[in-house]
Amino acid sequence: SYAGNSVDPSSLPEHTSEFYINDFANILDSDTKSYILSNSKVLDDATTAQVVVATVKSLEGYSIDDYALNLGRKWGIGNKEKNNGLLILLATDDRKVKIEVGQGLEGAINDGKAGRLLDNYAIPYFKNDDWQNCIKNLYNATLKEVYAEYNLDLPENVAKAETKGSSIGTSLF
Repeated sequence: SYAGNSVDPSSLPEHTSEFYINDFANILDSDTKSYILSNSKVLDDATTAQVVVATVKSLEGYSIDDYALNLGRKWGIGNKEKNNGLLILLATDDRKVKIEVGQGLEGAINDGKAGRLLDNYAIPYFKNDDWQNCIKNLYNATLKEVYAEYNLDLPENVAKAETKGSSIGTSLF
């Protein structure tokens, strides 16, 4: 088990009034924010699963695993009974990105699949500090997996996630 410093929940930010999109690092344009907001709302209404995006500048010295887990708990992402929340967390200054998955969605996205999604949809953009496309492509790829888990068709307005270039693995992080 990871023996990091335990996270003080009061040191973590409160979610925004939009809940699904929390761009504390100010890296996303308004189109991307409204896209995530509307698509997460549609997903929640259809399945009770919640996909939430958070960007921060710094993890305040915590590991990304501890930060993401505690943020997800503090915000109450996902349905309480089903534990079907998913958090995409990006920390720009620390150069880390993570998909934190509630147990209710681990059938859709286990650790191995989360790693592949990061490798294919986030890391190639991440390398170039293209935070916008990093988030948008990772979000789309994640959304697709969650819809598949509920045997629902992906809404037509969801852009196809693009893989870009070759994977460089998660060893950087």
